[in-house]
Amino acid sequence: MIYLLFFLVVAMVVRLLEASVPKSISLAVVALMLGLFAAVRGPDVANDYYVYQSWYAGVGLEDSMMEHAFSFEWIFYKCMKVSSNLGLSFTVFLGLIAIPVIYIKLYAIRNYASNGTGFMFVVILYGGTFYLLHELSQIRAGIAISIIMLATHQLIAGRVHYFYLMVLMASGFHMEALLAIPMPLLLLGQPKKWNYVLIGITLILLLLRMAGKSFMQPIANLISFWDPKLSFYASNAFTDNAVSANSFSVSAVILLVLGVNLLLSDAVTRLTEGRHSVALVFASRCLLVSLWPIFLLPEIQEVALRTHEFLAVNILFIVALLFSRKGFWIPKLLILGWGGANVFINIFRAESLVRPYAINWF
Repeated sequence: MIYLLFFLVVAMVVRLLEASVPKSISLAVVALMLGLFAAVRGPDVANDYYVYQSWYAGVGLEDSMMEHAFSFEWIFYKCMKVSSNLGLSFTVFLGLIAIPVIYIKLYAIRNYASNGTGFMFVVILYGGTFYLLHELSQIRAGIAISIIMLATHQLIAGRVHYFYLMVLMASGFHMEALLAIPMPLLLLGQPKKWNYVLIGITLILLLLRMAGKSFMQPIANLISFWDPKLSFYASNAFTDNAVSANSFSVSAVILLVLGVNLLLSDAVTRLTEGRHSVALVFASRCLLVSLWPIFLLPEIQEVALRTHEFLAVNILFIVALLFSRKGFWIPKLLILGWGGANVFINIFRAESLVRPYAINWF
């Protein structure tokens, strides 16, 4: 419960600051609050804490290629090594990562919120979903996604070369950033025709999944080529202990309905600012494409979910665009339903993403 109370307090701070101080100061204060909350968490609050802590201490970092791909993620490990050599505590290192990463994400999204109300909803939904996932657990992915979100802002503005430079930089923190390489394709084509194509592909994949069709073997062979870690995930999918991603979860169904609703409705034409219309189309298409891995590859759970989450984070742009405007009640209700489902999974479910919060100052 402390998580929800904390996020509500942060949202109230956002509401107060947005009305009285420049946006940059508001962003900095929110990033500081959320960043410190992530940095001083106890080791048992979320997954992977002990893994990163042992790497920070220099234990096991060089032992196995299974843990990470040096060729892509070298920037993160260099930063970790420099911080450790300077004698900074692991908690300080977490803070030095979390605060700027959160600021970058909120800065990228704030550009699409027309007022403080929309941004307040962004903070609440981000807090209960991707903040818990990335800033408290999947640290490297969180850094990479922050850079990709900033790159997305450049892409929407038509600066594709800057987009690819930032993708390259993001891959130095996590190789999943390479998933962004084909993202400019989602801005191609006539809006309506391309929307119909994406909706059609998504529904076909859904029907194939419902019919029990499996694409695991060819895709497993393909992804195993890239990295030993992916090879491990792929081989684990063929064991008796393998757990598949839920292709028909409440969250997935809501995203499907939300994406189709936005792409087939007049929501885009109701946004008078051209850049905002482009952002809404792009983010809505990302939601549909985010479902493809959990339809195509549910058996390799880690790969399917990480790819899905990487693309689904674009829902935050939709939150900023719609919740700062009147109307749009159907997509707003769907977004709130999606947020509620993820908050339940992340905080209240028996096997939740996070456990009771505890503080570890050192």
